[in-house]
Amino acid sequence: MLRGASLQIALPSIHQSTDLGGQLLIASDPTDLLELQRDELRAHAREAQMQILIEKQAAYAKVRSVSSMTQDLQSLERQLWAAMPPAVKALLDFSANAGQRGS
Repeated sequence: MLRGASLQIALPSIHQSTDLGGQLLIASDPTDLLELQRDELRAHAREAQMQILIEKQAAYAKVRSVSSMTQDLQSLERQLWAAMPPAVKALLDFSANAGQRGS
């Protein structure tokens, strides 16, 4: 047996990190690890973009709905005003003007 001799074994270094979901990423090369992290980040960014697109489409649908409702109400108001007897119109005009004067 040899005294003072040492045995050296080259072990590959292992690099670890966690992704955005908390899962452990293991790579033998730091650049591989960076690529894994980059791919994970891109996947999360794509997912966030899709969620924003869905929310935007829902918001536009609500805007169309409110716009349609507004147009319907304006049309009804015009029809009611056109069908209203002149005496009622005069009373409404008078009460609106009286309210502006503070009486």
